[in-house]
Formats: sequence, C-alpha cells, structure tokens
Amino acid sequence: MLSPRITILLLGFLMLH
Repeated sequence: MLSPRITILLLGFLMLH
C-alpha cells in the first residue's frame, strides 16, 4: 500500500472535489 501520508493526501484531494 501507499505510505500513510500519501493516502491522507489522496483522501483529502478527493474530499475537496
């Protein structure tokens, strides 16, 4: 899996959109 930081960034990006 991706690193925790990357996962959080991806989730945040999806939430913004």
